Amino acid sequence: MKKNLLLICLAFAFVANAQTKKLLVRTTVIGTTLEYGLYKKQNDSSFALVKSYFEDSGSKLFDSLTEGTYRVHIGIEYNKYIPTWYPGYALWDEAQNIELTADSSEIIVQLIPNPAHTGPGKIGGVLTEGLLKAAGDPLKNVRVVIKDSSNTLIRMTSTDTLGKFLANNLPLGKLKLIVDVVNASTANPKTITLDSTNMSDTTVMLTVNKTGTVTTGVLNYTSNEAITLYPNPATELLFVNTKHAVEVNIYNIQGKLIQKEINDGINPISLKTLKNGLYIVVINSEGNTTTYKLIKQ
Repeated sequence: MKKNLLLICLAFAFVANAQTKKLLVRTTVIGTTLEYGLYKKQNDSSFALVKSYFEDSGSKLFDSLTEGTYRVHIGIEYNKYIPTWYPGYALWDEAQNIELTADSSEIIVQLIPNPAHTGPGKIGGVLTEGLLKAAGDPLKNVRVVIKDSSNTLIRMTSTDTLGKFLANNLPLGKLKLIVDVVNASTANPKTITLDSTNMSDTTVMLTVNKTGTVTTGVLNYTSNEAITLYPNPATELLFVNTKHAVEVNIYNIQGKLIQKEINDGINPISLKTLKNGLYIVVINSEGNTTTYKLIKQ
């Protein structure tokens, strides 16, 4: 009896092992720690991260996989190379699908060299959420890709903990800003033109949603603790605690300017025309910019 049970268990184990797949991912870089990320297509056609490993040998074997459609991303610190989607692209929706049907498969990811384009240009701003987390939340550690009008990769940078990003030493000309977020389209990039009379634009606000990147002209996402808003949440009136006149801009989460006025810190701002919901308030004061999330209820 015990022998029969053992044989049955072995048979089930053999069948289970026969149904699982293996994927060997090789890269063109050896001796540098890389993050190997494996994404699988779900029933709703979105992709989800299923496995992630750090490895410095130049390759990683993913085993115990089920049949399906996958994508692979290689993360690396910005230096000689930049983070890359298989087989060798900077953006999520440029990545090639891997149809895993064979018991064992192998791919090679050609890591993208860090572009060497230089110039006097500078672009910066802030990236906020409109897709996965609470709308208006800053997105940290998200890749922002800059390409020129011919779709040549110029630069890749990442947002910090406040969602801020900055790219220096850019060539002049028409540049496209594209946010690389899994399951978000990159079909609507922000276009900025830098020239000899306008070599810097640090006023960009990007919001990610399912259809692409929504952009507005919000100023630098910085902090000025001397200025505060109250109450928050607010109902009909909003007070600005400031010692001098400031410019107050209220945006909806799609990035559209809803209300703009100069406030002296004495008279309240009327919110009667605003619908209940989340807004972004940007206050400009003596060259500084403060950004807040405001809830109207």
